[in-house]
Amino acid sequence: MKASIYTGPGDIAEALFWTKPGEEKPKKPTLDLSNRDEEEILILKLLLEKGESEIDQISYQTEIPLGMLSSKLLSLEFEGIVKSLPGKKFKLMV
Repeated sequence: MKASIYTGPGDIAEALFWTKPGEEKPKKPTLDLSNRDEEEILILKLLLEKGESEIDQISYQTEIPLGMLSSKLLSLEFEGIVKSLPGKKFKLMV
């Protein structure tokens, strides 16, 4: 999720992908790997395969150092692609 300006209840419903009965749901964004660097692609493919994973396991399996991995995961979280979970776990949101 990103910060956005609140102008009314419709903004919340739109941000949370809520709909009225019979109304078509807005589509969630799809995962596009074409403009990602090599490390981000490794992270996203791993999370796509595993569902959710701890940061230590992601680092071990992708061979990305923890410092760089933390930075990449934070960047992906700001974009709304990855979500941080309790216990240093991450999951794919798209």
